[in-house]
Amino acid sequence: MDVPYPKNIQCLLVDKNMIWIGTFDSGIYLFDLKSQNIINHFCSENTGSGLLVNGIVCFRKTSFNEILVGTMGGLYRYVESKNRFEIVPQLDWGLVHSIYEDLDHTLWVVTMGRGLFTFKYNGIHEKITVKTMPFISNYITTIFEDSRKRLWIGTEGNGLFLYDRTDGTFTQTLSKLDYSGQIIYQIIEDATGMLWVTTSNGLLHYDPEQKALSRFTTLNGLPIDQFNYNSGYQDRIGNIYFGSLKGMIAFSPENFIKASEPLKVFFTGFQLFNKEIETYQPDSPLKQSIIFTDKITLRYDQSTFSIDFAIPTYSISQDVWYRYKLEGLDHEWIVSQGPKKLYYTKLPPGKYTLRVQASRESGTWTGEASSLAIIVKPPFWSMPFAYFLYVLIIFTTFTWFSSDTEENSKEKNDIR
Repeated sequence: MDVPYPKNIQCLLVDKNMIWIGTFDSGIYLFDLKSQNIINHFCSENTGSGLLVNGIVCFRKTSFNEILVGTMGGLYRYVESKNRFEIVPQLDWGLVHSIYEDLDHTLWVVTMGRGLFTFKYNGIHEKITVKTMPFISNYITTIFEDSRKRLWIGTEGNGLFLYDRTDGTFTQTLSKLDYSGQIIYQIIEDATGMLWVTTSNGLLHYDPEQKALSRFTTLNGLPIDQFNYNSGYQDRIGNIYFGSLKGMIAFSPENFIKASEPLKVFFTGFQLFNKEIETYQPDSPLKQSIIFTDKITLRYDQSTFSIDFAIPTYSISQDVWYRYKLEGLDHEWIVSQGPKKLYYTKLPPGKYTLRVQASRESGTWTGEASSLAIIVKPPFWSMPFAYFLYVLIIFTTFTWFSSDTEENSKEKNDIR
């Protein structure tokens, strides 16, 4: 099918040998994994597709093998026998933010501005029941069912709610004041029953039984405090993945650093002249993520740079001290408790090694310091080969000049 490849992709759904690709403003593309080609394009311009809008937000394949699509203009279902989409009449307008199927096969439709909808589903829509959440607006962002069949609802501006199935009520468990944030994006439960919640102001760790809350931010090693909608995943062995505005973070809840263990420092960001450098940029000195980089080679005109570092620990009850030294420039360690960013301006050409170490107590430095080799290349005109050329040019010029002078003297003598 001769169509341009999609841009601004918002959501994906893998179904058998197909990938459904939802975009921000150009509808849905169907990609065949076998042929590696796009074989269909559903959009509002194609009246046969059934779509009335092109803004796609989320997909959900139900336990009844039907594909539901949340859009900026309501909820759609894919009718395979007709190869087209049909709008769900009771949800034919408004932004559908996410679709969730619980263990009882109830579908929960989360909307921005219209609240929360549920319906039992057996291939046809029997009934739509609107659930009104007390004391809050209808701006809902996510829903999650934990291993005890409790439903948690995240909102924009009103915190986290718990749904009671027995009486159909919602109880606010966290307000936005509890975590200094505005938006809850995603909720995932780990193997111990703890909830990990991404927000617009960091990552939350919530114990539903003890009602204990911890919040982790860039001060604890996160690359950024701002996470993203519908962007979370837990793999089969329990690792958790969350999407943020600076890429993806991944961690194992079971392998968090204990308070007694030495702190490990990771380099997390690299900037040239205060501009973040990524691997895909032209002439980038980074060939892979800075986290996995052990050596950086810079041109002489890239010698003004800064480096971010962090520790992947999620305890905020203790202050952390750092010491660093750029071998080749610094003679002593520099101890700091300030921002985890180092600045270097017009570093002379040469070979350096940056070492950074972290400790929970100033003066007590255990564990190995993290290191990063930095090479600043000299300009061409100051390299040994250039000096060789200079000498060669001078010698050649002098030889030519001497030869020319000698020849002129001989000509004068001949004339006499």
